[in-house]
Amino acid sequence: MRLLRKDNVSIEAKVNQVRLGVFGLPSDVGLCGAGWASVLLVRDEALGQCCVLASARNFQQAGSLAILASGESGQKFMDQSARSFDSAVECGRRALFFRITDEYAKIMGRLSVNRLFDETEACGVTAQHAVLVQGGQAIFDWQNHDLLIKQWRAWKAWAASHHAPVLLIIDDINGADGLLPLLQSLPELVPNLAVLDADCGGGLLTVERWAGQDRSVHRQFGLKLSAEDKSLHSDGSEMNARGGAILYAPDQGRVIVTAVTVAGVRGVPAEWTVVNDLSAMEAVCNNAVAATILLHADGDQEFETLSRFVHRMRLSRPRSLKIIVREVGNKLRYNNELVLLRLGANLMVHKETSFSRLLQVINDMATQTFSRLVESEYLLAVQAAEPNRVAVIYRRPFFVAKWRRCSSVPSVSIWAIA
Repeated sequence: MRLLRKDNVSIEAKVNQVRLGVFGLPSDVGLCGAGWASVLLVRDEALGQCCVLASARNFQQAGSLAILASGESGQKFMDQSARSFDSAVECGRRALFFRITDEYAKIMGRLSVNRLFDETEACGVTAQHAVLVQGGQAIFDWQNHDLLIKQWRAWKAWAASHHAPVLLIIDDINGADGLLPLLQSLPELVPNLAVLDADCGGGLLTVERWAGQDRSVHRQFGLKLSAEDKSLHSDGSEMNARGGAILYAPDQGRVIVTAVTVAGVRGVPAEWTVVNDLSAMEAVCNNAVAATILLHADGDQEFETLSRFVHRMRLSRPRSLKIIVREVGNKLRYNNELVLLRLGANLMVHKETSFSRLLQVINDMATQTFSRLVESEYLLAVQAAEPNRVAVIYRRPFFVAKWRRCSSVPSVSIWAIA
């Protein structure tokens, strides 16, 4: 381990709580408290970089800070953190930076994590320093369960002796290493656990558990990334991560509908937003979070335009956005209904369905989120919804013979008729 910058000034200010680097979260969410080792599991690299840098700024602004960074990205992260702080003077007075090399991480695995604590304290880290660990996955042995428990027990004890928060950032991009189940299985040793994921058009922060906050169990918050300064913000929505239900969203009751869908219909709610075409629909939905959009399908006319729009909206908006397609005029082919559902529509409404029934359906769906996986490539998503390419109809006398020859070919469908 190498100490890269060291402070000679002792600052005794006590830091009780520091926020995670996500703007706009409810006041009781994401508070890293003194005496606890809080864990943020990052499963998306881009969102993780934004959140971790913002968290480092929050920690630095609150008081004395020690940053421990590991892995290949450790040096880059420390340089970015130092540049993002209020000033070079404040950085030098309040921040200690440590680089944990791969070799040193292996040594800790063989000896004890207490060696890390002893060496950081010898370099000036006191009980008043908030501590942020970047790349924390490198300093644990995830294969040896007994050793993993000992390591987390040591972190819990060390954090308990601190008068400032301790935050460990652990990377498991796309869940490739399967670290979440391991952390979930250690509720006593890892009492504060949140997970950062990418999602359709933004991200999700899931609070698996958080000590001292009864409501902070399986709460999930929608996130959006600012295009201007790459900061991470709450989009205002809150969901139950286990049940997939929307608890709150600023536009949960909003309905945006194409004019053709409600043409000639009586009783259209005055608060609905009616647009003329899909281009206008997309513009109105620019900041939509949990609204319902109601589209029309007139048979197979302009089906590709409609299906591409559904696919684009699903991938660029939160899963809390509801997409309903209603038949008007001519009916859709059944296969095209399946395509729209595969591309991201929540529901297909047939033309026989009354408008009063449609209103009830929209109301019933207000708390739903979209849960199916959607292929990112449009053509691949369409192909996945297509039926078997080979279908042959035989009369009964020929059926048995053909079946014996073709039953071993999974792509061939054989139908018998009288």
